[in-house]
Amino acid sequence: MKKALNFLINYLAQILIVITIIPLAIVFKQSFIKLMPCLVTVAVMYLDSKFNRYARIVGACNCVVYSIGYYTDGLYGSVLSTLLYSAPLQIVTFILWNKNKYKQGTKVKLLNNKNRIFAFLGIIVIAFVYIIIFSNFQTANYTFLQGIQFSLGLAATVLIMFGVVEGMFINTISIVLNFVQYLMMVLSGQFNQSTYLVMAVYSTYCLIVGTINWIKLYKEQQAEKVGNTTQTESN
Repeated sequence: MKKALNFLINYLAQILIVITIIPLAIVFKQSFIKLMPCLVTVAVMYLDSKFNRYARIVGACNCVVYSIGYYTDGLYGSVLSTLLYSAPLQIVTFILWNKNKYKQGTKVKLLNNKNRIFAFLGIIVIAFVYIIIFSNFQTANYTFLQGIQFSLGLAATVLIMFGVVEGMFINTISIVLNFVQYLMMVLSGQFNQSTYLVMAVYSTYCLIVGTINWIKLYKEQQAEKVGNTTQTESN
């Protein structure tokens, strides 16, 4: 009984999400190809919130399935981001994190102010270029939001790949915009997008938890560095 209760407490959010999105998918007749990546994402985001590097491998595989659903919705920015950079960079991230292991994750660091400015300018430029290109596609939907999400997602993925804490903050902003996009789609009558809307809420929750864990890990690693330096000097 105690083990069952602990399991329920530890995985309550995941259980609630699964029992919410499956009925929604059935009621609004969402295709299996769009439901499946949502279910896999529940596991991926949980692993990610725990700073587990194996989330990257599962996530990379899941990107391929996600891209099919994005294409059918005319969300070309999401297709582009999942296939061209998200999936491959997640694999690269796993390799780099494996080389710089720290517990279940990797060693983390912060950007200096100069690099933060470069990252900010890079996000603006990429979003601007994306919006110009895809605004010419008549079947492309939510071009402005997609452009911002694409640039934020790219910056976050690259930064996270190198264990940069700011990448988690940027990723959280991107997911919040993702929630806004799916909320707009549902309010416009596309009720079959309800599962993705619920997933955006869950993803935001997991990223906030993950960001807190990254900050704790950074402080822990810095404390270890100070301790090692002090010990070396005393020797």
